[in-house]
Amino acid sequence: MSELAHEMMISKQQLTPLVYKLLEQGLLVRRADENDRRIVHLEISDRGRKTIASLIKEGRQELMKRLSVLPAGEMDELERMLKRILEILKNVE
Repeated sequence: MSELAHEMMISKQQLTPLVYKLLEQGLLVRRADENDRRIVHLEISDRGRKTIASLIKEGRQELMKRLSVLPAGEMDELERMLKRILEILKNVE
């Protein structure tokens, strides 16, 4: 939990209720560490993976729908700029 909270830049107190909700909904599962019983790992369940895939698909469809109002020239420019932004972000640590 500490590592996950650190990665998400939130406190453990903020993370705990979120994790419990995801566990209750079957989107996460707990796995005991084989070498240290004090350590519990959180893993995405199969249901969680399917939910994520569905949300990504829906998000892409919605984005494409909203961007469809742009003229072709602006879409080309947007694509070039997004590729450039991605290049810049890859070089940031």
